Amino acid sequence: GPEYTAINLLLLPLLTPQAFRNALQPDNSNDALWQTFIGALTGQKSGHGVSQIIDAVEQARLKSIKLHFENGKALNQITKPSKTEDQPTEEKDNELGWLELVIGNLHAEDIKWAKDSLLLPWPDAVKSRETPEPDILLKQWNQRGWIRPVGNQIIFRRNGRLVIALQPVISEQCKQWLPTKNITGTQHDQ
Repeated sequence: GPEYTAINLLLLPLLTPQAFRNALQPDNSNDALWQTFIGALTGQKSGHGVSQIIDAVEQARLKSIKLHFENGKALNQITKPSKTEDQPTEEKDNELGWLELVIGNLHAEDIKWAKDSLLLPWPDAVKSRETPEPDILLKQWNQRGWIRPVGNQIIFRRNGRLVIALQPVISEQCKQWLPTKNITGTQHDQ
């Protein structure tokens, strides 16, 4: 009876494989495709089950293509390996430029070192109008391999402050951009 069907429908998401559900609900909505699939299973719709499924598939396909184009750039970024060569030069330069900006804006008292890694107060060091949001920078720098995790954490606490550590190689490069006072990590002019 109908109550039996209703219980089956509740179980349906648990019984259908994730990939299949993703195909039927590309954006987790209860769109036409999922509704039609359920309708076909429960025989709720009249005899045009198959043609309805085909229509719904076509609609979902167009919708996913539209999504793909609208977010195409985002998708490319996800699918692209994070090897530096694949990235347009201007974007690479931007990331270095932003790092240079961040380093150049540090106050002498914010410049801290741990071994050969420059520590940046996070996110305070990157709150600037000229650079992207802190999480965007963090993600980019991490993909570049510029960040040195500490105990598998990217952001950690040091002397009561949240900081990130830059890899020694990139820290070395940052030395040229540091405000001239505190290059070696020792302060002479007290």
